[in-house]
Amino acid sequence: MQKTIYQAKHQDLKQHITDYWHITFSESTPALKLPPLGMPVMLFQYGEESDFYNLEQIKTSSIIVGQFSKHMVVNPTPKTRILGVNFKPYGLYNLFGISPKTLFNTGVPLNTLFPKEEIGKIEVKLKNGIQIESVIDDIERMLLSNKKEVQNHNLLDSITDKIIARKGIIDQSEILNGKINARTLQRYFSKTIGISCKMFCRILRHKYILELIYQNPEMRWDDPLFLEYYYDFSHFRKDFITFSQTKPVDFKSIMNNFTKSLLE
Repeated sequence: MQKTIYQAKHQDLKQHITDYWHITFSESTPALKLPPLGMPVMLFQYGEESDFYNLEQIKTSSIIVGQFSKHMVVNPTPKTRILGVNFKPYGLYNLFGISPKTLFNTGVPLNTLFPKEEIGKIEVKLKNGIQIESVIDDIERMLLSNKKEVQNHNLLDSITDKIIARKGIIDQSEILNGKINARTLQRYFSKTIGISCKMFCRILRHKYILELIYQNPEMRWDDPLFLEYYYDFSHFRKDFITFSQTKPVDFKSIMNNFTKSLLE
């Protein structure tokens, strides 16, 4: 499997998009479980027709997914190619006024949000092997041409950035700092991020735990570095099972290079 990362090119998109990434599968792979990443993601799957996304009633190859509160199962084949667009947690709303709340634990075809002909041109270029940089240019033109006038909340966006930087370990009173009340924060997260602030922090902690275990596969699950994010091991174990539907002791059997690449 090969992964390449690309940065947003247009200045107006850099504050809304984390990066673009392209992955090529080169060998037969069983169904994979991918963790929630804490951000909406636009996905173009091409190379071979398959039920890659494993989402009910979604058979199209180009979709956008919102926030996930559990691991997502995908079904790659040796010829699967994926071009992804990672939005910042608030990027989808700030660009288009689309709340990830409507995409919670699911996805929708891209042609329900953007003009079908524009999506079609991008899909044709991917299938014809046009350079990914050229395809990204087309994606950026599509995003900018469909951008809406949305009132952004810069202070709350910056609070979200701070939570991300702290891996979800942050006291609410610290991030509010008397500048904003808790109810306003709750409304912002529900509408702009798509989940509660508490759930967002839990996802970031879980994601960081997985980053640690992928970077250090010899680590034990009772390592103090893991447990400093939870009251005790029982809370850690319960949270881990909630997200992954897998006990920590069994998790290493489902570790995979696709997840590792997404977490890097």
